[in-house]
Amino acid sequence: MKIFSPRPQGVLLFLCISLCSLPILTAQEPASYPPVPPGFGELRLGSSFEEAQAALTADSNFMYRGPSDVSMLRRPNERMIETGGLGYIHRAYLQFHEEELYSIVLDIDETIMDHYALFTTFVEKYGPPDSFNPTESRWENEDVIFTLERKGLRVKYLDARKIDEIRRSGKIDQSFQEMTRDRFLDQF
Repeated sequence: MKIFSPRPQGVLLFLCISLCSLPILTAQEPASYPPVPPGFGELRLGSSFEEAQAALTADSNFMYRGPSDVSMLRRPNERMIETGGLGYIHRAYLQFHEEELYSIVLDIDETIMDHYALFTTFVEKYGPPDSFNPTESRWENEDVIFTLERKGLRVKYLDARKIDEIRRSGKIDQSFQEMTRDRFLDQF
């Protein structure tokens, strides 16, 4: 019985071919993905209140009823539209600051859509998320923060610049509140 033993030249040739092809495989360009869109359908971040109302009225994914779906919020110059959805969208929440749409939140109906389908679709379209943890996947650029939340199956579009502006103004409001608190305490 003869045991097969490869010739040293054959092994060397195999290694050379393998190593020479390695740079070709690793030097490929990464896939190019488009940025996440700044909204869902015709609902676009940065839209005016009237433009958003028109988009909701025209979109068959929503059951927008007009003024009865509009709420004023605690902060001045803020309001929100909360409306029911049809089909895959259970509810939608649109937040405005100074008449500009900065947040679109879509609660997805979990009885007819699942997290896996949304996640794989988003990865195919926009690439791997910029951050990922068991509760949330996030894609972001300088303009848009786009998240998929597992619990409650929620999709969010946030205007990154407007969110930053609101956070900064909140800190200013907080420091003013602390200053007036100190003035009040000084009166004793």
